[in-house]
Amino acid sequence: MSVQQFDLRVARQSDAEAVTAVLESAYPGLMAADYDAAVLAVTLPAMTRANAALLASGTYYVQEMHGAGIVSCGGWTHEEPGTNKVENGVAHVRHFGTHVDWVRRGLGAGVFARCKQDAVAAGVHTFRCFSSIGAETFYASLGFGVVERTEIVIGGRLKFPTVVMVWTDRPRTRDFS
Repeated sequence: MSVQQFDLRVARQSDAEAVTAVLESAYPGLMAADYDAAVLAVTLPAMTRANAALLASGTYYVQEMHGAGIVSCGGWTHEEPGTNKVENGVAHVRHFGTHVDWVRRGLGAGVFARCKQDAVAAGVHTFRCFSSIGAETFYASLGFGVVERTEIVIGGRLKFPTVVMVWTDRPRTRDFS
């Protein structure tokens, strides 16, 4: 039995097509059970496209399997998504995905471990994320707690249900649930 070899590295702009392929594989199937098809028809085209700013950030990573290409991705930013707001010590989890053929093998957890390592070295003690409903279990397995269930308004009118979650290395003063 051969051991599969993976490389986890900082993403490059040239990874855009492969990252989009991972997200296009991951998101539709994982979200279908939790979201109305009409909502997904509007949101998925934007959600499954690689974000050029993230690819250039130096804090977005890809996991590549020898012989199979990029199979997982994700990263973090100091800025809250959609804003320029920065809170000292806080990072935001961004655009995680694992190709449907590679889910539940620890790849996403490996990407988060790299995010955590680099972010903590940069002074981060807390991660926040806007999780899809279906990804809540994944983030909970990494130690994230639910802060609130809310909706993000897309395009000024479409409401997209999301779960705000937090991970911290600081002692918790309250239960996140």
